[in-house]
Amino acid sequence: MKKKSSEFDEVTDFESGIKRLEDLVKTLETGNLPLEQAVLLYKEGLFLSQTCKERLDKAENEISILTEKGFKSFKVDEPGDPEADES
Repeated sequence: MKKKSSEFDEVTDFESGIKRLEDLVKTLETGNLPLEQAVLLYKEGLFLSQTCKERLDKAENEISILTEKGFKSFKVDEPGDPEADES
């Protein structure tokens, strides 16, 4: 049996986490929830927010590393461009 790392279900991917977070916000904004349920949803939202932020930070870091390793922009060099002659 797989052990959960938290009291909330694991987020399968970034997009699913964002979608669930948006749904939680809409539900909480209605104001038609018992206090205990609202607090539980708020806690889940905090968890999702942190999880999605960590995944986004990881993706940004990977892109940064790839860029630093020599992947260049998709700029088309024009003939006679001084920058094109430097490489």
